[in-house]
Amino acid sequence: VSIPLSHELRREAFSTGSRCNAHTITTCMFGAVAVVANFCVVFDIPINLFEPLHSDWGKYYREFGKHLPLFVAEFTGGWFLVSLACIMRSRCVLDTGLLGWVLLAYIFVPTVFAPMHQRCYAVWGNLYLFAMVTQTWKMKGSDAIARCTRTYWPLLFMLLCLLAMPDMTGRCDMFPPGHAWERFRHSAGQCLLAVIFVAGGFKIEEDPHGVTHWLGWWSLFAYISHVACFRILGSPYAAILIFGLMVPFYAQHRLKKCRRAVSTN
Repeated sequence: VSIPLSHELRREAFSTGSRCNAHTITTCMFGAVAVVANFCVVFDIPINLFEPLHSDWGKYYREFGKHLPLFVAEFTGGWFLVSLACIMRSRCVLDTGLLGWVLLAYIFVPTVFAPMHQRCYAVWGNLYLFAMVTQTWKMKGSDAIARCTRTYWPLLFMLLCLLAMPDMTGRCDMFPPGHAWERFRHSAGQCLLAVIFVAGGFKIEEDPHGVTHWLGWWSLFAYISHVACFRILGSPYAAILIFGLMVPFYAQHRLKKCRRAVSTN
């Protein structure tokens, strides 16, 4: 589903290729689905696909199914707005670097003022969109944010500690707290880290030992496989396996480095 939009973003970034007709089609599709979903939200029309399922999996997502129209409206709405901005060439938004900030507000403001069980799935999908957009159009103020982060990172660490709620149990992303202030504290930390990450605040300028190269590939592997390993092996064996696989990644990095040195000589 994201391929037409990613093609359009690459075309904008490198000024190459022609407009993809599929992008216009998917834009219309996202807009139509968003309109139908918002209609269901306004008129309280339930669309619970998980209600007939009596398995543990169905019971787990039954609460999410009660809010399915709102989830669909939020997810497709973000993709529709970005796709529409690309088609209309809204330079007042694109060239000024405001699209990323607008999208960020679209993602996180509802998490504070309109809580919904398991909203994290819509947030994750829109964060993927946010990363795609900010890779093409830098957010306004990115250089200043990156510079301040590298200079005053201890203050950032203190701020994140103040926002944290160590006495609160459970997953606040899936089952939001009851008070708006608590939801703000939870969402603010995630939003702050997302902004700093896309702004380049965590970019490492020097890596004398070449650790970040192989560790980056291992972290990507761990990110996409840790849940499956946990569900198959359980704790603590899944963690032992994931962290133990750092050794093969490092060995492969060293082997490539040695081969490169031999071929050079």
